[in-house]
Amino acid sequence: MHAVTARTELQPRGFHGWALKVACRLDGAHPVLAHICQTGSLKRQAIFAVLSELARDSPETLADRMRAVIPQPVTYTADPLAVIARALVVARPSALLKSLFGSVPNGLLGVMRRLGDNPFRDPQSYRALHELMAYPAHRQRAKVLLQIGGPLNETTVQIVREIDPVWARVEVVQRLPTMERMHEFQQAVKLIQSLCPEVSCEDLSRSFERLEARASVSTWAQRWIRKATRFPPGPTLADDAAFRPLLTGADIHEAAKRFKNCLASKLPEIVLGRLFYIEFRPAPALIELVRLNRGEWALEGLYGPTNAPLSNKTIEAIVSKLDVGVHIPVRFTETEMGSVALLLGLPELDRHWTNVLMR
Repeated sequence: MHAVTARTELQPRGFHGWALKVACRLDGAHPVLAHICQTGSLKRQAIFAVLSELARDSPETLADRMRAVIPQPVTYTADPLAVIARALVVARPSALLKSLFGSVPNGLLGVMRRLGDNPFRDPQSYRALHELMAYPAHRQRAKVLLQIGGPLNETTVQIVREIDPVWARVEVVQRLPTMERMHEFQQAVKLIQSLCPEVSCEDLSRSFERLEARASVSTWAQRWIRKATRFPPGPTLADDAAFRPLLTGADIHEAAKRFKNCLASKLPEIVLGRLFYIEFRPAPALIELVRLNRGEWALEGLYGPTNAPLSNKTIEAIVSKLDVGVHIPVRFTETEMGSVALLLGLPELDRHWTNVLMR
């Protein structure tokens, strides 16, 4: 009895865009479309790489490079498109890539095998991928592509190419699904470096090694802003011992614990310079200031422990001390309409001014 070797039959898979347009041009000279649709992922990607060169090189030049990979002579050598199409059908992926780029660096075939069935959106990305894998200067970046498990895509390749070298780490790249998220991450790094100037970029990068597998870049950034030792500049205040500006992440968490409120949840807006908090020591009370579009500051809220209302005397003392250098909204100083505001369901602050009117 003879052994029967099973052959995996690949189902036809379509493709589109620039690659289909170039493939149809070749198919007119020699049948190639059916082969592309039915071949494996690695061969497809090698073919797409060759097709991408037709967008930047003449068919004659490319055909000269492809002739070397055709195992038997062809009778239609006068037609460069037919030569290229024939090479795409009969040559192995490694042979195509070597003829195309001049070399097949270690790891390139493995990376291309994991790129799936679709061509890159940008034809130039294939040459960029080869350069990434071939040049010694990009060795760390190439290592990241090789270490990432599972399927790869054009976005991942682009991120590995463009991200700052210190962040070219598997733990970082695998948490950046889009270019937009990469740019957001890079902006977050700049912010964290300004908030924690004593921490080096290398220390920030290595901190990803201790991050839980499912933790996101957002989780990483939020953990670092809690350690902030220098907030963005706040308003210029009078030199008054009654005021204690909260200037670090530790200050915010300590105050949130004492006041038993959600102050810690305001950290993202604080580190972005949108909000600024001051403790009023005599009360105690928390003062919330909001930054306006021209860099000026305005009073936004006044809070006692557990967000309890402040006494009339405390509110008036805070407002009078802040009146220099901080804009005071009318709701903090208006008395005549306070009772009407209360009737209309406006906040507790208006109850204070109603009490003032009734004194």
